[in-house]
Amino acid sequence: MNLIFDGNYLFYKTLFVVGGYGKGSKVLEDKDEQDMFIRKIATDMSYAIRTFGKPDRVILTIDSRSWRKDIVVEEADYKGHRVKDDTIDWDSFYKCMNEFAAHLERRGVIVSREERAEGDDLMYLWADRLYEAGQDAIIITGDKDLTQCVRWDGKNFIVVYNSNSKSRKIVAPQGFASWLKKEDYDIFDASTYMNRGKDLIAEAASSVTVEEIDPKYVIFEKVICGDAGDNVPPIFTWLQKEKTFRITPAKASRLYEVLNNNVFVDDVFDLPVRSNEISTSINGICKQTSFPEGIKKRLEQNLQLVYLDKRIIPTDIQTAFEKSFNQDISKRPAFKDYNMSELLEGTRFLKDQSRTFEADIFSKFK
Repeated sequence: MNLIFDGNYLFYKTLFVVGGYGKGSKVLEDKDEQDMFIRKIATDMSYAIRTFGKPDRVILTIDSRSWRKDIVVEEADYKGHRVKDDTIDWDSFYKCMNEFAAHLERRGVIVSREERAEGDDLMYLWADRLYEAGQDAIIITGDKDLTQCVRWDGKNFIVVYNSNSKSRKIVAPQGFASWLKKEDYDIFDASTYMNRGKDLIAEAASSVTVEEIDPKYVIFEKVICGDAGDNVPPIFTWLQKEKTFRITPAKASRLYEVLNNNVFVDDVFDLPVRSNEISTSINGICKQTSFPEGIKKRLEQNLQLVYLDKRIIPTDIQTAFEKSFNQDISKRPAFKDYNMSELLEGTRFLKDQSRTFEADIFSKFK
């Protein structure tokens, strides 16, 4: 079993929890607040790990400046609307993150970071590479974008686990929950009953909701509708009574039905080839006039911005990743019990006397 953590999500979601408890004028400016920040991250990380027993590998992905920022996006800049909060001491934030990652790396955790690669790219590449090698992978993130990666072939799987206390769930392909309950041991094949990821995730699923999805539709909807959170526009918008309208998920669902009635949408990478058909279908569904050339351009653009696939991610990133993969694949985490104290043993962040205080302020986030 391999656990792949979204380091970006892990760190950023904790910022709002610790903010205001330090003595500095900015969040994380105060040393005690920095220590508390990392202890909270270590607590959440170790809790998520314990959900699935003791993994073979723990992988922490970290963002670099994205190659997607160099793509010229019509009417917007990729993630260009995101402005850094000047109430946060960002130098301390990155220093804490790098220090924590370096410590985990010394303890056998794989820290994955490649120039120009987003964490999303790396989580996809790790999960895909392990899956191809016949190994199971659990991506731990609250980012719905990664649900496009879920897969299951009746034996091995890639699933997404959202560890957020308010929405803890395992996101998996359709039919996965039934498979977990099915006994499929083969006495002549030791791999079917020894140290199986299926058993570990089945145990976790007994106390966590399993949400089944169609990953093909997840990425189809995202390509068609765009992503307002990342400043990715939909493939078609129109102006009516001085108000801009866009393709909604409901209209995307209808478009999916129409296209599947002709030729099943098995691979979103092929959508630009069907731009004439898509444009005609949009005209009927939205009661507006779109043009195939514009639809094709937007489809090609959005595939680059939201689709996690080897045909999309630049070759230089994949080459660098493969080199790192071959170097890191033998690493194993050197922890006996996954808890905050063990994860931070030997670091400046561990301070026993603060536990009572932190238990009080963090209790409402569990």
